[in-house]
Amino acid sequence: MRFIAVMLILLAAGKVGYHQYLYRSATADVMVTTFRDQAVAACQRDATATGLADRTAWANPAQVWFGVGNPHADVSVWQVDHARWGERYRTPFIFVATARASGGPVCAYDIEARRTMVLPLGHS
Repeated sequence: MRFIAVMLILLAAGKVGYHQYLYRSATADVMVTTFRDQAVAACQRDATATGLADRTAWANPAQVWFGVGNPHADVSVWQVDHARWGERYRTPFIFVATARASGGPVCAYDIEARRTMVLPLGHS
């Protein structure tokens, strides 16, 4: 009887985990599809102004992905009263990597504020 109860708990946990995976991957796909053109245009404009890459490098990005939170904000999880906590752990971003080799600049497009940050080296 205990074996059946443990198996049912494992099946339920697997089902919940798989549903979370499907929800999050579908949400990421929708966010990238919706905001890709805006993010690429903003990154093309702002990154060209900073001189990190030319317009052609941003025209056809090598990789575009969705992420939540700015990994470069210096805030710890337990600092919930910090002014930048929401930026670090809640703000949705579209990350755009140039067509150059890995290690090139990555642009982070803040969906809520409609602004960009160009991260000079590596991926987020």
